[in-house]
Amino acid sequence: MVANCASSDAANIAAAYRGGGKSDWYLPNYEEFTELRTRGATVGFNYVLHSHWVSMEWNTVGAEDDATGFSYKAGQQARVRPIRSFDVTSTSYATPSATLPSDPGLYAIVPSGLTLTSGHQVSYTDVTYVNGLLKIIRASDSVFTTFSALQGSVNQTLTLVPLGGFGTGSVIFEIIGSSATNCQLSGAGLSAASTGYCTVMFTRIPSSNYLGIQNSVTIHFYVYVATPIVVSNPYVDSNHGITTSTGGTHWSASATAAPKITSISPSSGPVGSTITITGTGLNGVTVVKLNFVDMTSVTGVSATSVTAVVPAGAGSGPIYIENSFGSDFNFAGFVVS
Repeated sequence: MVANCASSDAANIAAAYRGGGKSDWYLPNYEEFTELRTRGATVGFNYVLHSHWVSMEWNTVGAEDDATGFSYKAGQQARVRPIRSFDVTSTSYATPSATLPSDPGLYAIVPSGLTLTSGHQVSYTDVTYVNGLLKIIRASDSVFTTFSALQGSVNQTLTLVPLGGFGTGSVIFEIIGSSATNCQLSGAGLSAASTGYCTVMFTRIPSSNYLGIQNSVTIHFYVYVATPIVVSNPYVDSNHGITTSTGGTHWSASATAAPKITSISPSSGPVGSTITITGTGLNGVTVVKLNFVDMTSVTGVSATSVTAVVPAGAGSGPIYIENSFGSDFNFAGFVVS
């Protein structure tokens, strides 16, 4: 329009305007003019219907005026209201009045203190702040770690230890099925009065940042019978008669305390490897398992040491030991290479 119309026409009049010492005035289109009308009181514009040119084509010989459905023809006279538009390339706000939220909830975002750092900011007559909402929801938690089979001894309390997940909610245990008689829970302690299984549902209640999770574990209860070990030249005392190679403390067939594993060595190796289990209360150990498979050549060495051999067909998994006072797991376990 500027290139093809006379200097006295609407587009050129708007472009030639130098109000406020600015040179970037132009003729508004229909949408811009509509916005100008809504801001009339702010900028001192008293609007009269069908009174102004806008830069929108109505047909081949005329332009739309400031209201839909009406047009001016070439040569007709109407008013011109030049406008300017300007960009702000960067902005900054005042320091937030609250720390950034991290817990679930619905938060209001209330902007204020806008500073325009570039552009024609002196020409803004007002700034409208639009409040927003930030919704943070609880994250889904990962499931509990489970084992393909867990074992316990009849009439011995097995402590249930929930592993896995990130939530901090408390864990509730519930028996949901059984073939063993008198499956009972006392807190995290599970016991049964006969051989069979007890299925327990683990449920972690939702915490501030995580949804709840649950899954079930089946524990099989057995009666374990110790096989007597015959040794040559046994000691004539209450000890079993197996000693360390250096003549250290005797290993006793009579357990005096529940076993506790502190370490195993090595932590990996092939079938046939001898694993040394170190801990406390290892007297009277009758059961040693790798990934719930009985190990072979179990030898009591001392009250703090027992050895066993990785059997054929064994897979990687936790180490389990048991005597008449209780049992213990080493969950890091042994890796069969």
